[in-house]
Parts: sequence; C-alpha cells; structure tokens
Amino acid sequence: MAIDASLALLSAAIFYFGYFSPHAFMSESIGLRWVDSYQKYSYIACTIRSARYASNIEMPDGYRADHLDDLEITQKAEPSADPPDIILILNESFFDLSILTHLETDVPYLENIQTRENTIQGYALNPTGGTNSSEYELLTSNSLRLMEYSPFNYLDLQNANSIVSHMNRLGYTTTGAHCAPPINYNRASAYPELGFDHIYFEDDFADKTYYGNRTQATDACCYKNLLNWYKSGNGPQFLYLLTIQNHGGWDRNKNELDTVHVLGDFGEITEQMNEYLSCIRLTDQAFREFTEQLKEIDRNVIVCMVGDHVPSFYNQLPEDDTGNIHLLRVSTPFVIWANYPLEDTAQLDGKSISMNYLVPSLLQLAGVRLSPYYQHMIDTRDEIPILLRSNLYFDQNGQEHTYEDTSKYSEAINTYLYMEYNNLQKKRKQFLFNPYPVSDTIE
Repeated sequence: MAIDASLALLSAAIFYFGYFSPHAFMSESIGLRWVDSYQKYSYIACTIRSARYASNIEMPDGYRADHLDDLEITQKAEPSADPPDIILILNESFFDLSILTHLETDVPYLENIQTRENTIQGYALNPTGGTNSSEYELLTSNSLRLMEYSPFNYLDLQNANSIVSHMNRLGYTTTGAHCAPPINYNRASAYPELGFDHIYFEDDFADKTYYGNRTQATDACCYKNLLNWYKSGNGPQFLYLLTIQNHGGWDRNKNELDTVHVLGDFGEITEQMNEYLSCIRLTDQAFREFTEQLKEIDRNVIVCMVGDHVPSFYNQLPEDDTGNIHLLRVSTPFVIWANYPLEDTAQLDGKSISMNYLVPSLLQLAGVRLSPYYQHMIDTRDEIPILLRSNLYFDQNGQEHTYEDTSKYSEAINTYLYMEYNNLQKKRKQFLFNPYPVSDTIE
C-alpha cells in the first residue's frame, strides 16, 4: 500500500510540475508549428498538454443539457430559392492602423476597398492569440470564451459543426485553401476533419508570386488559384481561403521597394510600418482585381474578407485618445461584396461585431438557410454585438458587461454559451446545428 501511495504521489508530482504548474517545464502552448513542439518535448508530453487543453473546455454556470430541449428558435426570414456561391477569406494581419493612431501616408493604402461599390464594411473583433484562434471562431462561430487559444492543436474536430458542415448539408461543394505548410496549427488534420471536399496547401498553389524579398505568397496569386479552382467546380460552391501575404516580419525588403510611406516619425518601427502598409496596399489592389474578375462569373457569388489580428508592432504605436483602445486593438476590418445587388446592408454596414457573428451574418445576407444556432446569434447580434474571450461583452450602446452580470441580456448570452458548450460535446443535440428544414414556416 505504501509503495502504491508513493507511486501515485510521485506521478501526481511529475504531472503537476511537468505540465500544470505555473513554472512547468513545458509551460508554453503547442503553437503554430505543432511538429516543433513534439520534437522538442516528445510525443507523450505534447499529447498530455493537448489532452489538458481539450479537457479544459469550461462549462458555463447553470448549464443543463435538458434546458436546450425547450428552446424555440424560429427562422426569421425566407431563404433564397437560389442562394449564391460563397467565398470566405481570412486575410493574414489585415488591419487598418489608422484606428489606433493618427496616421498620414504619401499614398492611400485602402482606397479600392473603401470606395468599392456594393459593399458592406465594418469591423470584426477577434479573440487574439494568433491566426488559428480567429480562424476557429470564424469557421465554427464558437467563442473562445469557453476554451484555450489555437483550438486546431487540441480539439477533435471530426464531425464538428462549422460553416463547412453546414454548407455540405445544404448540398454545396466545399473547398479549403491555405498557401502555407499543412503542419501549421495542425491544419493537415483539422481541415479534413472539418469536412472540406477539396483541400489545397502550399505545394498545390501554382505560379506563386512574392513581394520583393518577402517569402509569403501574394494575395494576388492566391486569388488567381482560388478563381481557377472555383471555375473548375460545379455550383453551388463554398470556398474558404486563408491568405499569408501580410504575415510578419515587416523588415525584409529594401526601403526602395516600399510603395507606401508614413508621413511622420514613428521611431524604430517606421520602416516596418512602411513595409506593412505597402503589403496592405497590395491586399487592397488584389481584392479589387479579384472582385472585378468575379463580375464575369455567370452565377451569383458573394465574398467576405476579414483580417485575423493586429500586426505585432501595434504596442509600439502612439495611441489616440479616442475610443476603447482594447476593443480597437482586436478590431479587424471586414468587407462583403457581391456580383449582384446587396440588400439589407444597414444591419452590418459600419458596425462592429465579434468574429463568431460574421458567418451567420454572411449566410443571412446571402439568403442561405440557417440553423437554430446561427439564428440565435442573428437574434442576439443587434443587441449584444460584441462577445469577448475575456470576461466582457458589450451591448448595442457600447456599455460593457461581465458574463456574471444579471441583466436583460443574460438569458440570450447564457443560451448562446449553453448551445456552444453542447456543440463542443460528442453527444450533442444535433438538431440545434442542422439547417432548418425546407418545410419550416417563417414567422
């Protein structure tokens, strides 16, 4: 008995000091290139760390699975009889620095997007913590409020609900693409588990082009490949692209290659800002060219592009005195464009919403059949547009609340979190996440 007790105590000490204590030998998370972590710490260590994250999904206070049986969430709009093809783009480090600091440049860097006709533009607030955190919230509409960063590294996404599974159920062909190695954030496993019919990574992109000495493929060449895949497919189609052009660092080109220059001295980050803004200008030009080409497509298609996070030098910028700086730092631009006239644009245009709301909003705009989960988010969005991973959410008047607050919003917030928690379980109430049946009546 004493030996058994000693072994149990020793094992507990090894697990605690090795993986769970504040000063554990493997204290960092399994990040961008998960293979590096496995090589550094071993398979067993990383598996234990991943298991810890996976088991660390937080159950919301008051959650009861049977509470969800009584939900009555009715679809509020008649879906289109012929919904469009959908292209969703998560653009690496796409951000407008002018919302953080007073900024003047010798040439405009977002003129094409800002003056583009038939668009809806606003800001999506990301959960921070890297590209994969934004990617997960975007694709699943699950908030990271209940979990750790970089979910692709530790969640089992097999048969998970997402926009991919939703579009698959509606008969769309689905494509996922990222012009980078598939090992990054475990996308080699995550994309197939999410259910994409077609998947393309770095080696699948043809005729890659680069900006000067920068090593990430340009948005323009990624869009060219995406357009080729789109044209070769049969409708209806959903295509998702994660770009990489604007990834840091921003000190790789000689100064003479910069096409945008800040007017003012920002100290040691001035040259980084010039290269970064030159990249953003390329994004702006590529989006215009891509959408011009989509005008020639003989099917209706809607495009949504959103940034994933602020560039890493943001904390060295002199900050303006206006606005909630915490919110501004996580506010990445989104733009929605279609090759047919957009309607009901006032619901989103000029608004700020959290990242998890973006896909339900896009599907509603496109006239795609929603699920009860998506519909509840639409019902909640206008009154409670911003849900943060931290302990704060914001109502339509900009008033902040904590999740523990008791207010008129508590029921809607808790219902969303209860549904999300159930969605993360293997034994879930799947009827909440399936598209509404065609025969459902409209309120």
